Amino acid sequence: MSSGLILLLESATLNCSVAVARDGEVIAALEEQSHSFLHAEKLHLFARKLIEEQGDAASWKAIAVSNGPGSYTGLRIGLSLAKGLAYGWGVPLITLSTLEVLYHSFKRHHPEHSAAHYWPMLDARRMEVYTAGFDPNGQRTQPDAAMVLTDEVPATAGVCFGDGSEKARALLEQAHFEVIDGPLPSAQDMAGLAEAAYCAEQWADGAYAEPFYLKAFQAGTPKKLV
Repeated sequence: MSSGLILLLESATLNCSVAVARDGEVIAALEEQSHSFLHAEKLHLFARKLIEEQGDAASWKAIAVSNGPGSYTGLRIGLSLAKGLAYGWGVPLITLSTLEVLYHSFKRHHPEHSAAHYWPMLDARRMEVYTAGFDPNGQRTQPDAAMVLTDEVPATAGVCFGDGSEKARALLEQAHFEVIDGPLPSAQDMAGLAEAAYCAEQWADGAYAEPFYLKAFQAGTPKKLV
């Protein structure tokens, strides 16, 4: 049940990231971070390169995508590519919480860090963040939620990280939270989650899967052309 490759796609933030995993371990990865979204031009190229390097299409058993919350545009691009590949190859589609991926990205970058509570935070614009709570073993203590940091902070003090925590550092530190810069979620940290979901047959509906925006999309007002 666990043999074969899983293609991993992460496009929810400014990190355009693709990886390949076998049995829960990353064997190849490509990613690029920028101050602007590169996903429309880079995500497909990264995926195609890694797919071509692996050769035989029969070796793929699933496609996994980080499905939000996060950038509306980035999520749409990632899920569209994931659904197209899953349909074309006839393999399961797996959708993962971006905040859970971010928790595992933090633990990879800070393996010795110890805290009772972990709060990954993604920028949701203005003074809002997307966040969720995790214990030291990666088990959820709070579900994904949108939070206005001018009005509230997470219920239990702990460590906050991700691009959402950086803009509210003063508020969080005043409330006795530890704030650590970065990282951004990476496809390299989806491998174990994707393998577990595949083995448990926790597959998304390839026809009807939608990005998990968490907040309703609000289009900006276009500027008048002069």
